[in-house]
Amino acid sequence: MYADPLFIDPVKGDYHPQAESPAIDNGTSKQAPTVDLDGNPRPKGAGYDIGPYEFIPTPVSAQGDLNRDGEITPADAAIALQAAASGDGSITSLDALMIQQAATGAISL
Repeated sequence: MYADPLFIDPVKGDYHPQAESPAIDNGTSKQAPTVDLDGNPRPKGAGYDIGPYEFIPTPVSAQGDLNRDGEITPADAAIALQAAASGDGSITSLDALMIQQAATGAISL
């Protein structure tokens, strides 16, 4: 490969491929380990990735999962309330409407 492999931060030793990396699926199985340095199975996708890590796409979070932990919990509601609170710190009907619109995807907080 002659292109920039687009690792996250090779200067700091982070050789995870970015989503646009030409290293994704362009490696070979020859002498390749069955897991990457994070313990992820190889290959993942159409082929082996070049470098010590397989590209693992970030899952799209569920609508309303504001802390992106994979679950919709009271912690997400607290984030929504904090984001929607009016300047005086109180929650009004307008704030509630904003939270409802965010939960349906009509707006983004």
